[in-house]
Amino acid sequence: MISKIELINKLQGLDEKNVLKAVEELHTCGMLADGSLRGIALCQALLQGADLKKADLCYVDLHQANLADTDLSEAKLQAAKLNRASLQGANLKDTDLTNADLVQG
Repeated sequence: MISKIELINKLQGLDEKNVLKAVEELHTCGMLADGSLRGIALCQALLQGADLKKADLCYVDLHQANLADTDLSEAKLQAAKLNRASLQGANLKDTDLTNADLVQG
């Protein structure tokens, strides 16, 4: 089985297929929602179309990340850095964005 660190490294990769596969594996292992990703840097991550429903992404640096068409419903994004991130078409239903940085300029 692939380690948590290896999966997180895949999230930061440039191959969108591998990134989405890593998200899937994190979801299957329960690491997407258990706080394992809190505070990591995913700057410019290619997460377009990812299933991040109920993910715990508190304090995660997602500036300039591609989150277009991503399911972020019920996700925890408290104090996450989302400045200049692409959120076009993202599902933000019941997403907790308390203190998140959403500045686009």
